[in-house]
Amino acid sequence: MLKLQLVEYPERFIKLTALPITIGRDKGNSLAVDDPSISDFHAEVTESAGELFVSDLLSESGTFVNEQRVVAPSHLQPWDVIRV
Repeated sequence: MLKLQLVEYPERFIKLTALPITIGRDKGNSLAVDDPSISDFHAEVTESAGELFVSDLLSESGTFVNEQRVVAPSHLQPWDVIRV
């Protein structure tokens, strides 16, 4: 199960069950985030061979995993932190 959790409020989370998951400001995303620093279509989480990956969708401010900028699909591990 993929779980979205805010770092500031770890007791609050959302279960994400359907892949791929798109993240961005546009309401057409799986996860729409109303924040001007986030691009309309910012990032995407996908599955391949049972593994999860996050990709940046050419966003203006970038996508980061554990504070490392994503420049190609980045393999996700349990407890990784994605920042958009």
